[in-house]
Amino acid sequence: MNNKVMNSGGFLGTQSVIMLLRVGNNFSQ
Repeated sequence: MNNKVMNSGGFLGTQSVIMLLRVGNNFSQ
C-alpha cells in the first residue's frame, strides 16, 4: 500500500511539474 501511495504521489507531482513547465513555455512565447 505504501509503495502504491508513494508511486501515485510521485506521478501526480511529475504531472504538476510538466503542467507548470507548459504554462511557463506559453508565457515565454
